[in-house]
Amino acid sequence: MCQILKIAKSTYYYQTNNFVNYDVNNHEEEVISAFNKSRKI
Repeated sequence: MCQILKIAKSTYYYQTNNFVNYDVNNHEEEVISAFNKSRKI
């Protein structure tokens, strides 16, 4: 995966270890709205 994305393994592991867990449910309406505005693409 890192080869395809052309990123170093260390960058991937750094980002996964410092990932902030966002509550997706708080943004569900915004995501659905953006999806519908983009003609469901």
